Amino acid sequence: AIEAQLKRELASLASIPGVVDIRVKGAIGAVQVANLHDLDWLKAQFVDAGIWLRPFGNVIYTMPPFTITSAELSAITGAMSDILPRWADRAPAAG
Repeated sequence: AIEAQLKRELASLASIPGVVDIRVKGAIGAVQVANLHDLDWLKAQFVDAGIWLRPFGNVIYTMPPFTITSAELSAITGAMSDILPRWADRAPAAG
């Protein structure tokens, strides 16, 4: 159930500029980005939203416990869906 919900709720993030791939395996949801810029800003936004996510290299991922409720998981994916587009808008100009 966690895997299906992660797939469903993270799918729309693939359209965000800079997102390279969305991967879900079991209870792990990963968003791979081309360039993990503004890391301090990104972390602060997640913490302010009450969500602790751990970037690893160029991947932002969640690995919730198996006891997570659907509503709790939606809080995580909702924060990702809200924050990542704003983060993408902060991308340094190419050139």
